[in-house]
This record gives sequence, C-alpha cells and structure tokens, in this order.
Amino acid sequence: MIDDIGQFRNEVDIVKYAAAGISSEHKGNQPHMRGFRSNVLLEDGVWDATFNNGDSANVDSYEVLRGPAAVLYGGRPTLAGIIMRSTKKPSMTPGYMVRGIFGSENFNRVEVDLKGPITDSLFGSSGELSYRLVAGLQRDKGFPTGNKDDRELLFPALQLDFPNTTFRVQGEISEQRTGGVPLGFFTQDLKNLY
Repeated sequence: MIDDIGQFRNEVDIVKYAAAGISSEHKGNQPHMRGFRSNVLLEDGVWDATFNNGDSANVDSYEVLRGPAAVLYGGRPTLAGIIMRSTKKPSMTPGYMVRGIFGSENFNRVEVDLKGPITDSLFGSSGELSYRLVAGLQRDKGFPTGNKDDRELLFPALQLDFPNTTFRVQGEISEQRTGGVPLGFFTQDLKNLY
C-alpha cells in the first residue's frame, strides 16, 4: 500500500490510509488519534522517539493500535494509541527493484531495493545468511521555488537464520534537508519601516 500511495513527504499521511480517524497538526508530522496527540511509535517492536517526516523507502508496513489497548505495550502508555512501523527484512528469495520518479517543480527521486541470499550453509548446514539494502535519493526544489525537500537514505541489513533463532543487524543512515519559503516582509530591513 505504501508504494501505491506514493507518499514520500510525511509518515502521518501514510498512516492516515492505514486506519480511519487519524489526523495531523498544522505541520503534518504529529498524528492525532481519538482527539489526543500521539507520537508514540514502535519500530520493529522497539520504542522509537522520533516520529518524523523521515523517508519511508525502508518501511514495509504500518499498523495502528488505537485507544487504551496501547498500554499493553508498556513504555509510555497513551490513551490515543500507538503506531507500529515494520522495516523491510532480508530474505533468502532474491529480489531487485529500481524505481525512478520524476515530476513537476524539479522533483526527482530514485530508490533501490536489493535482497537475497549470501549463503545457505553457514555453520554447517543449519545457518542461512541473507541481506537487504535499501537506498533512496530525492531532490525536490518544491513549490513555490525554495520550499525544498532533499533526502538521502541508506538502510543495510543482514539476517542469520537458524531453525529456531533469527539474528538481524540493521542500520539506517539518513539525512533530510528542508527549507521553507521566505516571506517578503521578513526579509525587508526593519529600520526602513518607521
């Protein structure tokens, strides 16, 4: 569904499609559920304090648990609910995806998603080692000009599977540079106004 929406700017806009009754503040980066602001997020089952406008190229799915049932997850209970984000996982099934999006107002985006096996016989015959590499690059001068949203993302992951145990190591390196539109009256010399 995330690919179908084609939403890269804001995680809250993606989550709005996952469950009804979710809205956002004026800036769009803080979800509201059941009338309460909730920025409580679990990423792959771990509490994450950064619900932001980050890139969603490495996200596989979002789930929303609304209401008091969210206190079952402990941590910082909230009456609003929690949002659970699952990242893309390594796989023994090879897969390769390259996507380019080019739009108006100098919007350019390229994504790469690679996954597959490294070896299927690590530590004898019981261990399988697989990888996933997700990368994204976006250049957006925005509309009106100057309202830019440039992003870079690199998300490598390795997974070692045994019959009863899975070890996964993953990391995220990302940067986002945004800029608003300067308003004319803020850029004038205030001394000349009086």
